[in-house]
Amino acid sequence: MKIFDQKAFEDAIKSILNARRIDVFGVGTSGSIALDFVSKLIRVGLDARYFADNHLEQLSCVSLTQKDVAIAISHSGSTMDVVNTLKIAKEAGAKTIALTNYKATHISEFADIELLTGDHETTFYSETMISRISLLAIVDMLYTGILLSEYENFTTRLHKVNKLVEGKNF
Repeated sequence: MKIFDQKAFEDAIKSILNARRIDVFGVGTSGSIALDFVSKLIRVGLDARYFADNHLEQLSCVSLTQKDVAIAISHSGSTMDVVNTLKIAKEAGAKTIALTNYKATHISEFADIELLTGDHETTFYSETMISRISLLAIVDMLYTGILLSEYENFTTRLHKVNKLVEGKNF
């Protein structure tokens, strides 16, 4: 919480809410976090996309405009596939957001907004548990902020989605 930037958090929520399209990307463990975020955004009716293939991510970013948002998720902030994709999105004119560690440097060059984690991995558990949980917490905070910003609207949409999903259970 010492490095939590309330203004950046609020700016990220406003940018997401005002976006025509939201592309979220990450690779490896960060890719599963990106997919989780996109599924949450779609549930509330926002136009969000995730591509498991880095080339498709980059192709998608070429067509982004000033009306769009690109969100890069990378614990290290130096995964070149993610950094290069965010760079392409920024060059296309999109608002760029990075969810990354406070030590990240490369991804910061191309982020208009940074939401930082303060964690570090241990050698005890090398499957990125700490960084994954920290990044998921930021995703959940953003999602909650989005829900609360237009509570009636988004909860109505969620109710419809839940009814749809419930109807598929036999």
